[in-house]
Amino acid sequence: MVYWKMGKVRSLFSTKGEPTTIRNLKRGLASMLMVQLRGGMMLEADVSGKCVVDYKVTKGNQVTRIKNLYTCKTTETGGFTTHSPVLGVTSQSSSVTSITLENNFIKSALAEETHTLSVNVRHSMSARIMSR
Repeated sequence: MVYWKMGKVRSLFSTKGEPTTIRNLKRGLASMLMVQLRGGMMLEADVSGKCVVDYKVTKGNQVTRIKNLYTCKTTETGGFTTHSPVLGVTSQSSSVTSITLENNFIKSALAEETHTLSVNVRHSMSARIMSR
């Protein structure tokens, strides 16, 4: 069960003993449905952490939510680190959700998240991950 109020996910409830992968899938779906009916930037907490999100509202029923993934703050640490920038990894990430409303209810949501990683010493060695 998701407690959703004024376009924001306030709480996510699950059954005792529910597998972590299922709980994380539910968290991802719930955060995709977060919406604001006014345009502008704000700080939101969702499955990615606390992130700066820019809302663009068009006339009628279309809301675009652009999440700046570089601003996301999480408690998780780790990953590849090095003191030499040549041996480092460069990354670019984006997350865009287009939400269509009908009578102030979400009719549809299309989310696309893209991550590109490349090795600094050789940018032709890279990987791109896209999910919709």
